[in-house]
Amino acid sequence: MHSLLNMSADEQTAGPTAAIAHRWAVRCIAAFAAALLLGSGTLVSAQESAEHRGYLTDRYSLTLGFYELRPETTVRLDALGGRLGTTLNLEDDLGIKSEATAQDFSFGARIGRRHRVELERFGVDREGRRDNTRQIVVGNDTYDVGVVLDSEFDMDVTRVGYAYSFLRDDKKEVGVHVGVHITELAFRVTAELQPITSATQEIAETTAPLPVIGAQGGFRFLPRWTLHGRAQIFRLTAGDYDGEIDHLAIAFEHSTFKRVGLGVALDFFRLNLDSKDDSFLGSFELKFAGPRIFAHAHF
Repeated sequence: MHSLLNMSADEQTAGPTAAIAHRWAVRCIAAFAAALLLGSGTLVSAQESAEHRGYLTDRYSLTLGFYELRPETTVRLDALGGRLGTTLNLEDDLGIKSEATAQDFSFGARIGRRHRVELERFGVDREGRRDNTRQIVVGNDTYDVGVVLDSEFDMDVTRVGYAYSFLRDDKKEVGVHVGVHITELAFRVTAELQPITSATQEIAETTAPLPVIGAQGGFRFLPRWTLHGRAQIFRLTAGDYDGEIDHLAIAFEHSTFKRVGLGVALDFFRLNLDSKDDSFLGSFELKFAGPRIFAHAHF
């Protein structure tokens, strides 16, 4: 445990990404250990009972989760006519907050023994303010050094999916799924202390429906403990969009109450999008890895 909680010299010199990943891992380990200690007393005294439903035995389920994130975001906003904008790191160049909390909500329903439909909603809204340190081009605007810029970046993802389990019983499940990520993006940059006109503010918005395919599964390794996860990918050029999605999630869930389970998870998410939509002409990338705690209600 000591080696996990203390970074080596190599990790310390590997840059901010390694440091961030290390802190996330430590927090996940600490949260899981706390949950394990909290639930151990219940495990000792509890009898294995069908009354306590869980991830593998639910018919309907509602999940509410909370993320702690350190997103890395880059955006380039171009202008009509082929003028390329400056590729911006939103956290470094525009002062967008590098730490964020986010919530997700999902609903799932099983149809028969092997089929499942899912609806999930996830969003990250952030804003920032910074003195411009270099000349940058954002859409039709050029912002000079010293101009104070206010910025805002919002992303909302709605995922609709269908899963088929080719292996499923009360202790394990393995399956595949397909779905659509409907990604809504909004990006705004405003020069402070200037009249808000088309020459001082840039606003870009788009909605991109991106299909995904993947695999998911679960394993109940103790009477009230289940390990479950999913992996999703997307690579496709369609219409105005050229996009990539990578999403990996792994969770430990404890059937704490009769119809409610509590858990901790680690999520990795990356979305890369090139858009030719006139309302958001350019490119965008968001990636994060971070811990999530959640409550899972079963019916």
